[in-house]
Amino acid sequence: MDNRAIIFQDLKSILSKYADQLAESGNNETTYHLHGTIPARVGKTDYAGIYFASAVIRTKFVALHFFPIYTHVAEFDAIDAIDANLRKCLKGKSCFHIKKDNKDLYKEIKNLLDLGLKVYRQEGWI
Repeated sequence: MDNRAIIFQDLKSILSKYADQLAESGNNETTYHLHGTIPARVGKTDYAGIYFASAVIRTKFVALHFFPIYTHVAEFDAIDAIDANLRKCLKGKSCFHIKKDNKDLYKEIKNLLDLGLKVYRQEGWI
């Protein structure tokens, strides 16, 4: 098992702990997705559930897509909302490139997911 497969399994394990509060989709050996459970409208588009997060194996890293950081910028822009080491992995607006199996980083990811869950609850999306 290469490093990406280990990282993916670790991230999937973290994400799957939220499956009792969110809906799973695309659950296979290379992707795992979670989304909200309540239909919602964003702009003029209706969704069965707002996308929350996913882990996807890419060529050189495992992508952790985290949508609450995109939809609720103010909540995640706070200096202490995202650990500095995790922030270094953020590429673009909502995708973290995870290249190392790092238990400390996983703790920060869990904290990030907890905050995202809180935000989605406040929105009524779960």
